Amino acid sequence: MRIKPMLLTFSIILTILACSEGTIPTAVEPLVELQATYITTRPVVDGVMDEAVWDQASSYLVHIGQRDPRTGQIIGGYNVQMKALWWRDWGFGQTWAEQPYVAIALTWPDDDYNILKNGWHYHPADSIWTRDNNGSDWFLINWFSFSSISDLWYWDAALTNPVGYLEDQYIEDFQINDSTEVSQFNIDGLRFLNDISDQNNCWDLNYNDNMTPRDSTDDYPMKVWRANPNEVLPTLPRIYSEDSDRRVLLLHQDAEFMPSAFQTPYAELNDSITVPGYILQDPLNSSADIIAAGKYSNGFWTVELVRACKTSDENDVVFNPESRYSNYYFYLFIGDNSHAPLQRNISQEVKRQLVSDVQPVSLTFEFVDIHQPNK
Repeated sequence: MRIKPMLLTFSIILTILACSEGTIPTAVEPLVELQATYITTRPVVDGVMDEAVWDQASSYLVHIGQRDPRTGQIIGGYNVQMKALWWRDWGFGQTWAEQPYVAIALTWPDDDYNILKNGWHYHPADSIWTRDNNGSDWFLINWFSFSSISDLWYWDAALTNPVGYLEDQYIEDFQINDSTEVSQFNIDGLRFLNDISDQNNCWDLNYNDNMTPRDSTDDYPMKVWRANPNEVLPTLPRIYSEDSDRRVLLLHQDAEFMPSAFQTPYAELNDSITVPGYILQDPLNSSADIIAAGKYSNGFWTVELVRACKTSDENDVVFNPESRYSNYYFYLFIGDNSHAPLQRNISQEVKRQLVSDVQPVSLTFEFVDIHQPNK
């Protein structure tokens, strides 16, 4: 597969526009080939990778570094370990038909663990709410495409991981000029930045009026936990590093509207309290195509994800492991307690800096004769 330089640049710029900070680490090493090993028993998606099938996969390293915005020099850096598998199955999740699946696992070091993103804090001394600017750990995979639509896979420790999915997104309708902007982010046909409740998003902003654009009345959270999280923990999602993590996340099924006077069984007006900045829920339809689970342990994140090689969404990248010579290119971005990709615009200087750093990773599939499925 030959990548045309101009189209490759376009795709890289689109990925950059999904980032909001100049110090976001990006892949900077030469082309890495990630091979998906064929297996006959699918792995458990739990962020642990303790099944024997993962031992069959070769480990590939993608180097992540940062440029000093003042000097342009690479500072620091670390390796992301990646593995991939594929298999044929009669179903995974809600899909019940024999088809090929691919699994990708990433492990990277992170000494600054944080899953409280934009939390609300009540201050009884002056009776006001403030919202912090904390980000979260995340990664973004952008699949190269020759069309105007680019398939994005977005995992976020605070927003998607608690519900066990990776957010399936895409970008469309872009223009390339002196002030390049992405016209539209989409999740399952919806605007990526919409925060209207119950519209297939994994998350909604927890504002009191939940409107866009927000106005000066957005001065306290819209919802709180149905029960005191210090006494009755919220429903246990699939993956957590420890039980206390559940006290800083607000799941849709555990939430209720907060009375205007903030009189609840667990937080009176004279109590300090922190309420999560987002309400989390299961994604629907094609935005739920990718099952994912990440676990933080001993200073490392490990994330496993699984997707059918072909989905029902025409905007999704289609993998064909039955083809001996096909390969697929993607760009990997990792954020450490940052807010990308929720902000679209970055400066031209930062854009040029990051574009010079990005190198693609090539995903290939171990070829297995279709007439010999049990190699």
